Amino acid sequence: MIKQISYSNIKGQTATQDLTGLDLFIGPNGSGKTTRLQSLGLSQLGYIPGQGKKASDTFKVATGEEMSSGCKLGNGFEFTRTFARKVSRERKTGKESVKISESLTVSPGQGEKNDTQKKARVMAEMGNFAVALDFNEFLDLSDAKRRDFIYSLSPFDSASWTKEMVRIHLENELLIPELEENNPEQYQIYQELIQDVMSKYPGNYDIHQGLQAMIDYTSDRKSHWESKKKDSQGAVRSIADAKNQMKETDRGIAENKKELDELQNQLIKVEKQISRDTELRKINENRAQRIIELGQQIDQIWSTPNASVEPINKKVTEIDQEIASLKSQEIKKIDVTSELAAVKEKKASLKQKADIISTSINESQEKVADIISQERNIHFTSKSLDEALAKTGGVDGKCVIHGLIACPKDFTGFDSYVEDKKTELNDELEALSASKKGILGQLKILEEKHDTFTVEIEQLEAEMETIYNKAEDTNRAIEERDTKINTLEKAKDDLIRQHEKKLEEVKTAQERRQNQIQLLKEEQDKLKNQPPEAIGDTSIMEKQATGIREQIKTLKEAVQEKEKAKQTILLLQQSMLDNRTSEYKADGFKAISKALGPSGVQGELVKEILEPLRQDIQSNLELMGFDNPPYFDLQSDTGQEIFQFGWVNQKRHKVNFDVLSAGEKVVFLAAIMATIIERANPKIKILAIDDINHLDKKNLQLALDGISKIRDKMDNIILGGAVQSEFDAGEWKVWDLGAAEGVAKSA
Repeated sequence: MIKQISYSNIKGQTATQDLTGLDLFIGPNGSGKTTRLQSLGLSQLGYIPGQGKKASDTFKVATGEEMSSGCKLGNGFEFTRTFARKVSRERKTGKESVKISESLTVSPGQGEKNDTQKKARVMAEMGNFAVALDFNEFLDLSDAKRRDFIYSLSPFDSASWTKEMVRIHLENELLIPELEENNPEQYQIYQELIQDVMSKYPGNYDIHQGLQAMIDYTSDRKSHWESKKKDSQGAVRSIADAKNQMKETDRGIAENKKELDELQNQLIKVEKQISRDTELRKINENRAQRIIELGQQIDQIWSTPNASVEPINKKVTEIDQEIASLKSQEIKKIDVTSELAAVKEKKASLKQKADIISTSINESQEKVADIISQERNIHFTSKSLDEALAKTGGVDGKCVIHGLIACPKDFTGFDSYVEDKKTELNDELEALSASKKGILGQLKILEEKHDTFTVEIEQLEAEMETIYNKAEDTNRAIEERDTKINTLEKAKDDLIRQHEKKLEEVKTAQERRQNQIQLLKEEQDKLKNQPPEAIGDTSIMEKQATGIREQIKTLKEAVQEKEKAKQTILLLQQSMLDNRTSEYKADGFKAISKALGPSGVQGELVKEILEPLRQDIQSNLELMGFDNPPYFDLQSDTGQEIFQFGWVNQKRHKVNFDVLSAGEKVVFLAAIMATIIERANPKIKILAIDDINHLDKKNLQLALDGISKIRDKMDNIILGGAVQSEFDAGEWKVWDLGAAEGVAKSA
């Protein structure tokens, strides 16, 4: 049993509603009656019955970007479904996309890790069979729509009808022995149609779904072949009229075709002869023209002067004279080896002496640096002694380190010591100065001598460079002379080689000229000696061909007319055959439709389903205080498919549902829905009917009293409507949503 409904942001409302099991919601329009019933369906199924199952359809009732709906059961289990809307925008295109997500929470949990497991838990706790009926909407439905609604809620199956039983029924109805004996063609077509229709029954469909699929397909095919039947009949009439209006028939068409072939062969022969003679005339004309052209070519070749070769003796002689002149120039190579060796030896001796002096200079410079360092130390010592003497002179019984420290030491006589020490240091300075002066004098002499050696070495290097240049200039002159000689000898060889090649080319050209003239003369003689081809009179043959063409044209027109007549006859025959096939198929689908429809399988199946249903509905009506047996009429007196239902009154007259009072209709529908819910046997049985405000005071009381009597068969019965008349609530818990916060009351 459902103890409580809660919802948030649905149709602008948020509420928590307790349920007692027998609840009636009243109040003005917009107070939340329908919203509570829709919230119940949404929380159980994930969508609102009758408004589409897509998340986008469901979210139409939301207020804001999120809504939720939930239930609390009598066993303490509760769950809530939440729907959230999220808008995202693509960065590149800026296009917005909307996504609606659904989430589910359950309590207490049993280890469910995802929404799929949570949905399965909700189904396990409540069941997955729900019926929601808008009473006013049901009243507006046609017979067929009411039937479809009842069938869609009927979780029944047939105990006797299967796919194979349907096949056997169709074969028994259509494939009778008399048809096979008297019209095998129609019998064969009926077999094919039965197989075609049965293929529309998927293996995973139950008998209701499979039968409906076959009926829908049969209806479509019947209309198609009825149309084809009419089209074929019209085509037969049209072709027959066209045949009657034709001037020609197909008689003698073979003889005409034979004569036409003979004329065409004759025309081909004449045209071939004309073409041959025309070609021969062109050949004769071309031969004469060619003889003239050959004579012109021969004359032109004879008139062309022979190629000649200029003598090269003069050029060769000039080159030989220039070579001899160059060779006569005597340029001797200069050997500077001994001269260079003497200069190098002298340079090495000077270099050795200069290196010795450089070593002495370095040693003297080091001695001077050492003396300067000693002088610096002596000056520093003398300065330190002067500072110490000045400091001890003002001690007067105090420590030289700090004036606040007493020191009884006597420094008398320290000045004499300093004076003696400075005298000693001055003597050392004088000795060092004298030594430094002597070394500097020697250093100057050494540097002057080293500079002299350096100048002499540079002079020797310049002398060596001069010797090198003199030798290189002589050798370069020799190389230039030899290069010129080699270049001239190569030019002479190239000139001779080119001359020989030119002589060969002239000889070859003369031979080619003679051969070309010979070939042209041979071709000319051959053409002159060849007799011309015999040619007929093509003008006569052209007239003959024109006459044959006229005959062929006339005969072709006659054959075409006869071919049209022949094709028309064939089309007439084919159309008659198609018409017969269309009639057979139209009749076959009509027979199948009848065998499957209300007077056939469908009727039997509905009777099988509805009879137990009718008995259960009657039991519920009796429980509600109505001794009125229900009935269902599925076929009219003329054999048409209908769906009429109602009950039998006290006078034993059938009263159609539409004739019942509004209150009786609600009671009757409640009995039907209670029966369907009982047969589905969900874990929690809920009967909910909305929009009962269309009932007047009498019928409202009638419905409330009757429906309350089946309370024990349902876990929850919920009614809703904008009721304005007074009524006796009895066992009903009345929730007046027009009052503050939906106050519960009893009438």
